[in-house]
Amino acid sequence: MSRSVQIRWEGGSVGAKWRRPRAPSGAAVLLAHGAGTGQDHRSIVAVREGLAARGHPVLTFNYPYRDSGRARPDRKETLLACHRAAYEWLAERFDPIVLAGRS
Repeated sequence: MSRSVQIRWEGGSVGAKWRRPRAPSGAAVLLAHGAGTGQDHRSIVAVREGLAARGHPVLTFNYPYRDSGRARPDRKETLLACHRAAYEWLAERFDPIVLAGRS
């Protein structure tokens, strides 16, 4: 079961889902969604749960435009700041980390 968390940075915050297996046994994964989906899309959920079932802690997150219900992506600087904040949140808890995404 995923736990909801907030990812914060100087420019804002977004909702994220944290899935930690009972017995972590692999690299943690930061999983980003594509422009047409969010972290609750069935494909992202399936990957998050599948990786966790194999022992990988997984963090998914929404970019700010998805959290606010907009369809158009934010500026590159905002997307990168959000992604960096999600990475830093995960890096405080696990090492190594694999960056992954769906387009």
